[in-house]
Amino acid sequence: MTKGKRVYSIKKQVLKILMGMLIPVLIFLFFLNWFVLGELEHKIVEANENILYLQCENMEKMLESIDNAMVSIITERPAFYSLLYGKSTEFEDYINTYELTDDMQKMMYPYYDMTACVLISEPKEIYRIKYNIYNPESEIGNELLNALKELVADQNFKMKNKWSPVTINGRSYLVRIMGHMKTYIIGIIDLNRLVLIQNNLKNNEAITVFYNGDGYYTGAKQISDIGVDLQQKDTYYYIGKYYNRYLVVESEFNHSTLRVAYLTPKVALIENLSSGHIILLGISIMMLLTLPIGYHLLKKIFFRPLDSLVGTMEQIRDKDIDMVLKEEYREVEFQKVETALYSMVLEIRNLKIDSYEKQLQLNHTRLRYYQEQIKPHFYLNILKNIYGMVGEKQYDNIQALIILLSNHLRYMMQEEPMIVSLDKEIQFIRNYIELQYVCMKYPPKCVIECDAELNEFKIPAISLLTFVENSVKYGMNKETGLQINVQIHKMIVENEQHIYISISDNGQGYDSKTLRKLNFDIESLIGKGHRGIYNVVQRYNLQFGKENVIFAYSNYKGAFTEIFIKIREE
Repeated sequence: MTKGKRVYSIKKQVLKILMGMLIPVLIFLFFLNWFVLGELEHKIVEANENILYLQCENMEKMLESIDNAMVSIITERPAFYSLLYGKSTEFEDYINTYELTDDMQKMMYPYYDMTACVLISEPKEIYRIKYNIYNPESEIGNELLNALKELVADQNFKMKNKWSPVTINGRSYLVRIMGHMKTYIIGIIDLNRLVLIQNNLKNNEAITVFYNGDGYYTGAKQISDIGVDLQQKDTYYYIGKYYNRYLVVESEFNHSTLRVAYLTPKVALIENLSSGHIILLGISIMMLLTLPIGYHLLKKIFFRPLDSLVGTMEQIRDKDIDMVLKEEYREVEFQKVETALYSMVLEIRNLKIDSYEKQLQLNHTRLRYYQEQIKPHFYLNILKNIYGMVGEKQYDNIQALIILLSNHLRYMMQEEPMIVSLDKEIQFIRNYIELQYVCMKYPPKCVIECDAELNEFKIPAISLLTFVENSVKYGMNKETGLQINVQIHKMIVENEQHIYISISDNGQGYDSKTLRKLNFDIESLIGKGHRGIYNVVQRYNLQFGKENVIFAYSNYKGAFTEIFIKIREE
């Protein structure tokens, strides 16, 4: 990986690119749908406001016309003046009353929503009620008239310049009182019998409420069921709970003290969308749903195969190629990558096997080479000794030497002499010392101590003998005789088990130059007098691993060689 460069996850980059493409589209669709729904809501509000406006406009015109008609009766009919100022007889009052009630009856003809008209003259004790022909006399007719008599007879009664609401026996009316000197003409409209525009609408669930600060005169039960009071606002608003919401628009009357509110259930805007808007909204919802679906498909088709390939590469990186399994991919691109990767793994396996076999062959060749280097050196020494004995006619010694030499040759010529047990190597050393007893005038003595549990421990053949032979060759002491000691024991070093081998003599020891090369530059001994020691070191390194073997050389009463071999679990 190049230093200084940031690394990125391909999965995160793919997701960022997809999100960068989808999120702006989704934001656009969200605001577009929000705008469309807002416009639709605005149109619904505008439609309700138009209905309310038409209703109020019709009522305003009706109230104004009724006001004008009542004013016309009061100001233009002589019969009304007779009731006010004239000293008429009872018969004349009857005639005047008849004329006025007939005029009131005719006045109501154009107004279907007008319920009745009342004539009251307290001085003459005249109380007459006339019902509109469209609203036959109701069962509360007398109660209505009595209630109006009490209203105008009240000392606190003051006429208002507008139509005012009154409630009589639980029923709400809109009344307009005109006159003076306790003689009145009263127009009456039953609010519950008004013909509303909403009545002509299909699937009508609207509620029209007439109210003021004193209370509700229509729709009180519906408002109570909704559970929220009206707010007397000039702009639209919503009332009710989420499952029972109503859109409210309100208006005032110029000719009345009432306000009118038009309530419609809050409709599901989707139901009022056009087919084009519904398609657009459906596309938006589908795009939202495609996000998790798309991520799932992307994970299945791309991320999982990619993770599998990355895992395989990590196994190869960790040199765990034997555990690499061939996956089955459905995608052509991943199949190609997987095929190439698997072919590479097979090639690596084959190369690894070939390399391992070549290394084994090389090690085997080196072992044989080093061993063959040892054999001529030893054989020349024996032949030299036999030659000397022949010259001195020591035939008995020659015969013993030949027997010992035949044992030695049998040991050397066995099928696999490269690796032997310690016990066999020790027997070979003793055989060699006996050869020296026959060959030499001052033969060496050799004392060998070995832990019994190490007898079967394997070491390179003719390795310890090399150091014994060097002691015989270079350490001969004619004054005291050559003493060779071989110690083989198991020991613990830094909590690890080692085999400790020492070969020492009481001879002249190593010269300083050779000792320095043995400890610090053993490669320089190749081709020189101590080539045999170099060969032993190389064979031990090949056998046990260079990191598991330590050779140490010193002079202590003669040549002193130490070998430390770390015991591996295998």
